[in-house]
Amino acid sequence: MEFQASGHLGPFNEPVGHTTSLLSHTRTMNDLPIEVKCMIAFNLRNCDANPHGPRDIKQLRLINKAFSDAGAEHLLPEIHLTFQSQSFKRLRTISEHPIYSQHVKSLQYDPNTFGEYHESYEGCYEGWVKGTDEMSFIGDCRPFGEVGKEDEGDCPQLVGGSELEGIKAETLERYKSYQAVCSDQMSIRSQEDRYNFGLVVQAVARLPKLAEVTLNFEHGAGTRSNAFKRAYAETLYIPRGDDGHRCPYGLMQLCSVLVGVASAGTKLKSLDCGKISWEFLELLEGIYMRRIEPAFKHLDSFRITLHTGQGYLDYRAFLFQVYDCYQVSRKHQMCELLSAAKDLKTLSFCTEETDSIDLDFIVGTTTWASLRIVELDTITTGEDQLIEFLKRHGGTLKELGLNNIKLAPGDWTLALPRIRDAAKLDEFRAVGSWWAGSFFSALIYQCWAVDTSWDSARSNETTLSQAHKLGIAVNRYVLKGGDCPLPDTTT
Repeated sequence: MEFQASGHLGPFNEPVGHTTSLLSHTRTMNDLPIEVKCMIAFNLRNCDANPHGPRDIKQLRLINKAFSDAGAEHLLPEIHLTFQSQSFKRLRTISEHPIYSQHVKSLQYDPNTFGEYHESYEGCYEGWVKGTDEMSFIGDCRPFGEVGKEDEGDCPQLVGGSELEGIKAETLERYKSYQAVCSDQMSIRSQEDRYNFGLVVQAVARLPKLAEVTLNFEHGAGTRSNAFKRAYAETLYIPRGDDGHRCPYGLMQLCSVLVGVASAGTKLKSLDCGKISWEFLELLEGIYMRRIEPAFKHLDSFRITLHTGQGYLDYRAFLFQVYDCYQVSRKHQMCELLSAAKDLKTLSFCTEETDSIDLDFIVGTTTWASLRIVELDTITTGEDQLIEFLKRHGGTLKELGLNNIKLAPGDWTLALPRIRDAAKLDEFRAVGSWWAGSFFSALIYQCWAVDTSWDSARSNETTLSQAHKLGIAVNRYVLKGGDCPLPDTTT
């Protein structure tokens, strides 16, 4: 089709010459600016309504080199690492790829493993197959069907005939898979390069744009990602952590990542250590301190929970762990490591079942110019220490969480007005017990149960527990002022 010049406009409102062809004015996707091509790739990968994002990105990259470059950044932005040989090999392969390695931004490390293999599992399995111990075995093993159903507590119905034989056949396959994974994980722990420390160090060092690292040792259903569930979809059980193995809980896994980041000078922005052994504190001296400190240089978010053996140690051994944690915290200062993170914006520090960790151990005299969010859980602090820390960051601090805090010395009735005045907060959270009193005598301690996690849309304020009522009052007071909500009658 031809357009004449007289009085006509062609495509895109451009004047048409005497013999201008419509095809000469047609624009294709190749003519789009690179920014638009990147937007297309981003939406293909991240649109919630598109479950086939990775597949579509692969197809987009086949158009030409420009679309290949635009899609590469979104093809593999996150690596999910589980404690299996095939997962470690995948990490190494990606890190050695000249394109994919340049675009990885996030590493999700789920080091959860099965416990040491026990012969009792085999006995339970044989009892189930022989039909002598069906109910007890089903109560322990994962249900069949959709991945993730194991967290909902559903169990298959006991049936007979061919259907029962089918279930037993499936159980056999899952049990064999479980045995194979157990053997694989035990070999990784027992090899000279335990926990594949060297492999992870080298692989992480080859990911120049890595900005976020998350380790997850939690057992709860809500913390399990779909990638983690898929990794163990064919096994009989789901791993429940790495408790009680010879290496300190989570220590080698975390250090392998930190050493890799530090050695390459990667600009890591977010580090969520999860729950790891308190023995991490012993690394805060000597050569390890110097090896991992560069990994903190660019951090703007740091989260950690120190584990003292609760859940797998007997009470006596647990108390020794708590005591050792206390002693180590008196010799080494976490604040020396955190002070390397000059631009820290989020700080979350929790200790498990020990309030002997002191606030000064965590923050010292450091002032972070951009600190906005602070979450403290199960620590001890003097009232003046806490207020002085808040005042140093009063210009930037917007969210504060104080969970299971012991003021020693201190008084919460006096501390709350000082907290309110020290920082103009947008959010305030508190869950657990607030203690107050003297260092020297537990007899004069005061304790309040407080919980600010109240949802006005779901609960009637008149039927709330005392902890929730106090939490509501504290939250309103800290954020909006009014009368102090901790009179002597609530002690």
